[in-house]
Amino acid sequence: MAQEKFRRVSFSLSPDLIDGLDTIADHLQCSRSAVVGQLLSASLPPALEIIDALPAPDASPGAVRRFRGESARIIGDQLDRLVSGGQDDLFR
Repeated sequence: MAQEKFRRVSFSLSPDLIDGLDTIADHLQCSRSAVVGQLLSASLPPALEIIDALPAPDASPGAVRRFRGESARIIGDQLDRLVSGGQDDLFR
């Protein structure tokens, strides 16, 4: 299997957030980039699932989804995972 290519990105974060990332990275003996990558790879799929359930930004105001039906199930499932700690595998 070919090695996955990574792309470099740059973004600004608050000093407190950087300090927290550095604390985690130091404890895990890895780079700040590795911590951010792991956190995003764990949290991005559930966020994308929620976004996919929402109407397009240009949708008419009547198309706004309510906390009902399929939308409620998706949002509820994701919140349950967060509350139950399903997203903290990095720290176990």
